[in-house]
Amino acid sequence: MMRHHHGTNLAEATAAIVLFLPLFMLMIVVTASVSTACLLQNALSASAHRAARSLALACLDNPEVENNRSLQEALVFDQIRIPGIIVDSRQFDASFDNQSQTQLVTVTVSYSPGQYGLYSGPNTFALTPLPLNLKASATHGMR
Repeated sequence: MMRHHHGTNLAEATAAIVLFLPLFMLMIVVTASVSTACLLQNALSASAHRAARSLALACLDNPEVENNRSLQEALVFDQIRIPGIIVDSRQFDASFDNQSQTQLVTVTVSYSPGQYGLYSGPNTFALTPLPLNLKASATHGMR
């Protein structure tokens, strides 16, 4: 007597989907989260480089900029915005090194969801809000 197992193929396929679909979805979410973290880091790095260069040029035009935070914000930091990433001048920090022969300015920019009005809810550009505290720094010569 020969038995036909018509339902076993369907049951095996269903079991395979039930086992592998969550893993596949997890891979998609992890890939999207890592991609978002890379995007954020690249945006911070580019902003830090732009701010360091602009601040060095501003100091050449007006030496008072070095010791005046409000001038730094008005001339440089307020001009650099990336929606959802760089939204406030308080995300920037500048330090000046006048001890070396080449005067240097170093700018650090930070990203912390929930600070400075950065929205970290479900409607941001990321699939999930990332609890990242990212920073990037750039140094530029002033003379």
